[in-house]
Amino acid sequence: MRYCKKCNTRLEEDDVFCPECGAKYEEDEKDFNADIPENNKSDMGKKRKSVLIKIVVCIIVLSTLGYFVIYPQVTQHIQVQENQEKAERVINLINSVTSVEITLDSEKDLDSAKTEYNSLTDEQKSLVDNYDKLDEAYATLDGLKLEQENQEKAQNVIDAINGIDAGGLMGDDTSVQSIREEYNNLTDAQKELVTNLDKLEECEEIVQQKRAEKAEKRSSGSG
Repeated sequence: MRYCKKCNTRLEEDDVFCPECGAKYEEDEKDFNADIPENNKSDMGKKRKSVLIKIVVCIIVLSTLGYFVIYPQVTQHIQVQENQEKAERVINLINSVTSVEITLDSEKDLDSAKTEYNSLTDEQKSLVDNYDKLDEAYATLDGLKLEQENQEKAQNVIDAINGIDAGGLMGDDTSVQSIREEYNNLTDAQKELVTNLDKLEECEEIVQQKRAEKAEKRSSGSG
């Protein structure tokens, strides 16, 4: 049994051209449709349809797998890399600002590094392994600030003592007592920085002496 290879029309044994499409039938060409029984053609169609369905199902499964498995993994990898890059930037910044001597002028740089650190997420912060250096730098800065404050307050008392006119002190003078109170209000660390306390004590003795002399004159006059 022969069939036209172009339109699959059944041909008679003596047909040279297809009665439907006019295509020439070549004897030396193998007619694959002729070798296929009629009842198998339907089965082959079903098999092809089944294969096509399987291919479509596989595509859907792979797409779903990619979206729910591969895509999250890729996204996670990108996020991990981003976290590491941002943390590394802060690490380098902290190393930079803490590798030099900490002075009172270092506060701006330390604050800048701390601001960068605070802008990180909790996960990114956990990757910054040298934050303790920033804490130590701030502790040093706080110590310098306290030292400066102590020196300033002590210097105020020093200047006040140096400003006393010992020769002009009288028994009713109150300025020396005011300076003594200012000195007493200092912390122990600040008091240690007052280098002219001996002058204050001498002036206090002068005032006491003048006061005693005045009291003695009053006593003598009344007698």
